[in-house]
Amino acid sequence: MRLEAARCVRAVSAATAALCLLAALPGQGWAAARPDPYAFAEDAPTVGAAGEASGARQLKAGGRYRSALGPGAKGYYRISLDSAASAYVSATALPPPGVDGAYGDGVKVSIQTAEGFTCSYDAASFGSLVSPRPLVATAARLIGPGEGTCQEAGTYYVLVERKGSHPENWDLELQFATEPALRGKAPSAPPTDAAPSASAEPPAGPARPREGGTSFNDAPALEDGAWRDRITSGTTLFYRVPVDWGQRLRIGAGIAPGSGGEGSEPGEGSGGEGSGSGSPTDQDSGGAGLGEGPGTGSSDGPGDGSDTGTDPAAGTDRAGGDYVSSALEVALYNPVRATVARTDTSYDGQPKKTTLRPMAPVAYGNRFAAAREEMTSARFAGWYYLAVHLNDKVAGTFGDRPLALTLNIAVEGEAQDGPGYAGSPQPSGLFGTEDGPGTGGGPADPAEDADDDPLLGPTAARAVAAGGFGTGTLLLAVLGLWTLLARRGAARAERRQRDRSARSGQATPEPPSYPGR
Repeated sequence: MRLEAARCVRAVSAATAALCLLAALPGQGWAAARPDPYAFAEDAPTVGAAGEASGARQLKAGGRYRSALGPGAKGYYRISLDSAASAYVSATALPPPGVDGAYGDGVKVSIQTAEGFTCSYDAASFGSLVSPRPLVATAARLIGPGEGTCQEAGTYYVLVERKGSHPENWDLELQFATEPALRGKAPSAPPTDAAPSASAEPPAGPARPREGGTSFNDAPALEDGAWRDRITSGTTLFYRVPVDWGQRLRIGAGIAPGSGGEGSEPGEGSGGEGSGSGSPTDQDSGGAGLGEGPGTGSSDGPGDGSDTGTDPAAGTDRAGGDYVSSALEVALYNPVRATVARTDTSYDGQPKKTTLRPMAPVAYGNRFAAAREEMTSARFAGWYYLAVHLNDKVAGTFGDRPLALTLNIAVEGEAQDGPGYAGSPQPSGLFGTEDGPGTGGGPADPAEDADDDPLLGPTAARAVAAGGFGTGTLLLAVLGLWTLLARRGAARAERRQRDRSARSGQATPEPPSYPGR
C-alpha cells in the first residue's frame, strides 16, 4: 500500500511539474494551452530563425522543419546547392486561431545568394479573408535554359519574413525539396491549347466519407468520385490526390447545413447565383513562376461582401438574409507546396458550391510556359494537396454547428512516362504517386540536420524551443505523460488480477477497455 501511494505521489509530482513548466513559459497561460491545430511532420526537428545570414542554421535537402517568427520578424536559414538540381523551399505560416489578421498580414519567403541577390520569392497573406489559416509560400532556385542567374553551386540563404502587424507569434513549417537534372534534353513547352480555358465542374456521384487531415503531413488520399466530410468554422482540412504525368485534376467543393451525412449534396438546390468573390488571398510570386494568381475558380453566392457594415466578412444580402462572404476557401498546392489555384464562395445558410479551374495536364515542359501562369505550377507528377478552410465568421452568423462538406474529384487522362531524371528527388518519392512524402517525417537523422545551440546545449536548446513554438506541443507532452501513467497503473492492476486469479484457480477476466489502447 505504501509503495502504491509513493508511486501515486511521484506520478502526481511529475504531472504537476509538467504543468508548472507550462505555466512558467513567458507570456503563456493555461487559457492559451491547447493542442496545435496543425500536425507537423513526424520527428521534424526544430530550427531557430537567425536574424542575420551569418547566424543561419543549416537545412538539409529533403527535410521538413519547425520554426517560428514573431511580429515583423525575419529569419535566415542556410542551404547548400549544387549546379544541377533545382531547389524549392516552402514556408507554411500558422497564425494562431482566435486572432483575426488584416489584409496585408502574411509571410514572404525568398532564396538568396551569399551576396544577397534574390533568386526568387513568393508571398501569401490573409487578403480579404482575415480568418486565421495556414498561409503557404514557396520560393525556388531553378536550373535550366534561360534561367541566367543563381546557377552556381554553393551556399544560399532562405529568408522568411513576417509582413503586416499581426501581434502574435507564428509557428512555421519549412520544407526543402530538390528536383534532379534530366538525363537528356529538357522537353519544350507544351502548346498553349494544353492550358484549360474555363472552369468545368467535376461529375458528382454518391459521396463516400473521408475525414480530412490538419496539415500537408496527415492529409488523407482521395481518388475519383465524390467525398463527404464535416467542417467547423475556423478550421482548415487537408486532402491529397495523386496526379501522374499527362493527367490533370478537376475539383469541385460545396457546403450545406447539416453534418455531412449520407445524401448531403452541398451546392444543389437554392442559393442565389452570383459572381463569387474570386481569390480572397493575396498571392505574390516573383521570379519563380511557381504560383497561380487570384481569380482561379468560379463560385456561386450573393454579393461580394461589400455591404457589410463594420464586419467585411458578414452582412445582409439584397433579400435581407444573413451571409458571410468568402465563407469557404479552396486552395490547391503541387508537390513542392506551390499554389496551383484557389477559389472561394460565400454562404447564406443555403447550399453553396465552388469549382477550381482545371489544371493543365502535368508535364515537365509546363515550367517553360512563362506566358501561361496557370500552366507553370503543373510541372510535377506526385501528390497534389487540397486545403479547405471555413471562415471563422460563419459560427458568429450561423452558429457553431459543423457544415456538410462535399468534394468532387476527377483525375483525367492516361498516365504517361515521365522525364528521365538523372537522380532521385528529395524527399524521396516526391514526384511519384506512391505513399511517400505526404505522410513522412523529417530528415533521416534529425540530430544531424538541426544544429544544437552552441551556448545552451542540445537539451536546453530544445526546452527553449518548446517555449517559443507554442504551448500546444507541450500540452500534448503533458497529456502523453498522464496517458502513460494511467496505462502503467492499468497494467499493474491487470497483472495483480491475473496473479490473484492464478493463485485461486479462477479464470483471468478480460482487460478493461481503455481509449487509445
